[in-house]
Amino acid sequence: MAGYIHTCLREEVQQEGLVRNLQAFARFLEAACLSQAGVLNISEVARECEVNRKVVEEYFHILEVLLLAWRLPVSTRKAQRRMTAHPKFFLFDAGVFKALRPKGPLDRPEEIDGATLETLIFQELLAVNDNLRMGFDLILLPDG
Repeated sequence: MAGYIHTCLREEVQQEGLVRNLQAFARFLEAACLSQAGVLNISEVARECEVNRKVVEEYFHILEVLLLAWRLPVSTRKAQRRMTAHPKFFLFDAGVFKALRPKGPLDRPEEIDGATLETLIFQELLAVNDNLRMGFDLILLPDG
């Protein structure tokens, strides 16, 4: 899996000239993995990988353009003033997520496994929607 990720980074990102600083992008990927299947806070990811917020937003955009990640938007039908509508973030593959995600001594396996399972379910929803040409826009319903 590490070889696949290295190849993906080198061929898709570096050779296309999409990213100038590959080391910063690698730090970004690790920090982004901590948001997998969770609410995406771009400012927090920028702080964690020590990269400017605008650059991090550009990195997320690159992942989406290359179909390596998705942001699942929050439904805006029932706007709630007390809640900022942050999307959920998903890398395109649960295996890539598990390979990229840094693991520390305080990590609980069920947290990582939960994000992995949610990613698998998201992948299946995308595949079924696409294969059956259902045309649904997947959204996240706000809590409440």
